[in-house]
Amino acid sequence: AEAEDLKGTISEEAYQEYQDNIKTLKRFAREKEDAADGTASAKRALRIIRNQQTIAVSALMRDYQALLAQDEIARKSLEAAELSYASSERQCAIGMISGEALLAAQDALNAARASADASASALRKGKQSLITALGWSYDGNPDIREIPEPDLMKVSDYHLETDMELAVGANYDVADIRRTDKSQFNGTQDKLRQIREKENEVRMQMEYLYKEVQQKVLSYQSVKDGWPAAEAKLAQAERKLALGMISRAEYLAEEITWLTAKANKEQTALNLQAAMETYEWAIKGLVK
Repeated sequence: AEAEDLKGTISEEAYQEYQDNIKTLKRFAREKEDAADGTASAKRALRIIRNQQTIAVSALMRDYQALLAQDEIARKSLEAAELSYASSERQCAIGMISGEALLAAQDALNAARASADASASALRKGKQSLITALGWSYDGNPDIREIPEPDLMKVSDYHLETDMELAVGANYDVADIRRTDKSQFNGTQDKLRQIREKENEVRMQMEYLYKEVQQKVLSYQSVKDGWPAAEAKLAQAERKLALGMISRAEYLAEEITWLTAKANKEQTALNLQAAMETYEWAIKGLVK
């Protein structure tokens, strides 16, 4: 517009130069805008990848802790099977049990040994997956700490209606539809319809995730309430063993029961932790 206003007051050469300058500046502005959009898109993509990797590593950490508990049970079960087989050998030698009973004890020992080997292998692979995801070499040996108990105070701060709208506002899929030019849809109304549908999907998913957290809280509290009884029973078995009231084999049976209860308690805690993390990531825009 400015060039047209000047057209009658300057030479044709100056007018053309002015026009060329305007075109150059506009092209430069467009390039800057495109570069900014590209940088923002790249940063957004990297942020999504980083968040997804964080989620994946958290899952690997939970898997590793669960494998650790199962390996402890498998090793203790092998110890019990070895003790049982040794006892069967002695009994068979003095004719207290038949050869068939000894073979049954040997089969049980072989099964326990195979289970312990499989458990150790799974634990080793789980550790390798975890540490390589964190940048360590597969044979590294970092100190891996236990996952803390779930913080139930955080759950009490969840507010579904508020969190639902935060999730909708942050959701990457909703944002992608909003950012897409309307020419890619069958008109503006089609674009708006798809946005509403995706927003409703996010709200429904948030409601489901919220219920999942509440259910996992109930399971966790139930198992936790029963845990003191399991500890008391093991402590009683330890006292009986010290007094010679029960055999080592009987004590191992009690210890395996306790380890199984412990693994169950840890698994319910891990399940709750996973549900909480999924809910919180959904608020930040990442809904599975």
